Amino acid sequence: MDAKRDQVESVERRLLTVPEVSQILGVDRKLIYRMAREGDLPGIRLSRGPKARWRFLRADIDTAIERRKVTA
Repeated sequence: MDAKRDQVESVERRLLTVPEVSQILGVDRKLIYRMAREGDLPGIRLSRGPKARWRFLRADIDTAIERRKVTA
């Protein structure tokens, strides 16, 4: 049972909240919600409706950043 609990805790440590992603990307929380709803930012919707709760994998955020890099 400890292995299962450790696995769940490991996933939880890699999941980011909207405020955390907002801070990482340096944008408003509303933009994070909109990007997630429109599929521009991969996320996990935990609930539906106007008060939807989202979580994001750190690896997905890092990939999204890499995709949007502009080289001069």
